[in-house]
Amino acid sequence: MDKNTLSKIISVLLIFEIFLMWPFFFHTIFSDILGGIDDVEGLLLIILLILYFIVYTIHEYFIPEILFALCFFAGLIVLIQTINFQNETDKFKGLETLVNKNFFSLFTSYKEERTILIAKNRLFRTHQMNENISGISAIPDALLISFDKKNKLQISLVEYECYGDGKTRSTEKSKYLNSHIIPQLMQFASSFSIITDKSIRDTTIKDWIAKIIDYTSENNELSDKIDSWVQEMNPNISTRAIISFFEKKLLEAFESNVHVFLIIDELSYDQKETIKNIITSFKVECGNPVIFDASVVKLVQKISFVNQEFEYALTAQ
Repeated sequence: MDKNTLSKIISVLLIFEIFLMWPFFFHTIFSDILGGIDDVEGLLLIILLILYFIVYTIHEYFIPEILFALCFFAGLIVLIQTINFQNETDKFKGLETLVNKNFFSLFTSYKEERTILIAKNRLFRTHQMNENISGISAIPDALLISFDKKNKLQISLVEYECYGDGKTRSTEKSKYLNSHIIPQLMQFASSFSIITDKSIRDTTIKDWIAKIIDYTSENNELSDKIDSWVQEMNPNISTRAIISFFEKKLLEAFESNVHVFLIIDELSYDQKETIKNIITSFKVECGNPVIFDASVVKLVQKISFVNQEFEYALTAQ
């Protein structure tokens, strides 16, 4: 086989593989997909693609043709692509289910030793702002208690939302965002805002603090974590006073440091900024705004052509 024929064959194979790999290649560059993969296969595939171009340019002079075959078949061993979540609660492909299981590996800014995640979506109820709006729940999907670097507690009401396989058209997503997601987040922000009657606000806070204490008291690991936080805030505190001190700090957090945290499978920059402006318009007891946090989580499927197995990974933006 002459060099020209071989070059044409190599070109066809290269174009074919790039066609297979372009969704992964594109998503890796612009969405930091490697942060959600536990091994280095994704990185190797990127290196292979770059190597193809370099090798193809100089192969007439330096590289044996066998290297092209090795590179080509190595690149076909694993294919990675982004797929839709099934919904929020599916056991295998549900956004909420998977994020709760992998929360601290996915959101590395929340250190596990300084964070308590209470992923019980029926435990905490807020006061219903407008009971006439159907489909708007008064219950967040999870509660996040963080102990920040300033030795202060932060309260985050977590809401999981997923367009998934059920809402694929842009018009469906826009309608759902405006009619359900935004009102839902406003409901949570208003519950601890000064626009809500203080007696109602105080009742909600008192109830939530009691549930936090009950929940953490049943778990030795969480109890030890709270003891550590309190002793860091007040090194001279007695053991008997730890719970009452923690309750006091929780009250301060509800009155000064409340966040609404949206975890969703699709959200544009403009949509995020719009929601942020709405949520920060709500002020808590001390005058601080309710803070809006958001993260887009994607489900990545890794397909092995060697053993025909499928694996999944999560990425967060």
